[in-house]
Amino acid sequence: MKFIGKLIGALLGLLILRNPMGLGIGLAVGHAWDMGWIGQSFRRPRNEEGALVAPLFSLAGALARSDGRVSEAEIAAVERLMARMGLDRSGRERAIASFNRGKQPDFGIDAATRELRAFCGIRVDLKLSLLDVLADVALADGALAAPRAETLGRVARGLDVDPSLLAVILKRKQGGDAGAPSRELRTDPYAVLELTPQASDEEIRRAYRRLIALHHPDKAHARGAAPEIMRLAEARARDINAAWEEIKTRRGL
Repeated sequence: MKFIGKLIGALLGLLILRNPMGLGIGLAVGHAWDMGWIGQSFRRPRNEEGALVAPLFSLAGALARSDGRVSEAEIAAVERLMARMGLDRSGRERAIASFNRGKQPDFGIDAATRELRAFCGIRVDLKLSLLDVLADVALADGALAAPRAETLGRVARGLDVDPSLLAVILKRKQGGDAGAPSRELRTDPYAVLELTPQASDEEIRRAYRRLIALHHPDKAHARGAAPEIMRLAEARARDINAAWEEIKTRRGL
């Protein structure tokens, strides 16, 4: 019988609250830990590629079709996403089938978003990373058409992501050449760090440390991220590091 979690939880609860209620709360939390209920909230499946690929690419298909037609630029954006995620042949076939399913008029955007939210669990960084790659599809043709903006906003709300965070992602991406993959965009490095050129040196340092801590691949690896998520984290970290190095060069930091 597992008891370590209950023992530690009970002791901590008693030490912190110093009353029987603290003992009871700590015991309950420790029991949840022993049963694995808490740990499951932080772990993601390592090999369940389909749990991510199906909802992600079907939502990409819904975004591409939301303005009435799917353009070559949008298809190219999806091809780049498959390459960035390092999908093998079977993964690519699954992604293409999911993309085509998302293009159907009766496709359930909210249901797919719930699947994606379930995959992410409580990880805000993962939700932002997936919104980031979906934004690449939404912006593939250049300007963000109203139907695509509405669909992307609907996905963000379904993921419980604050609209202001989606606005930051879009602002950063719209600072570069539309239609190119995010890591190749000639984006304003300040926008990559979610700042303006008026930011102080200390503000820039803080922003860099915050973002690289949030998106560092080691953090994704420690949380048991699937390989395709690791590759997305690596790409985002490269963008952040490149922006930081460029600003350092400009400012002589």
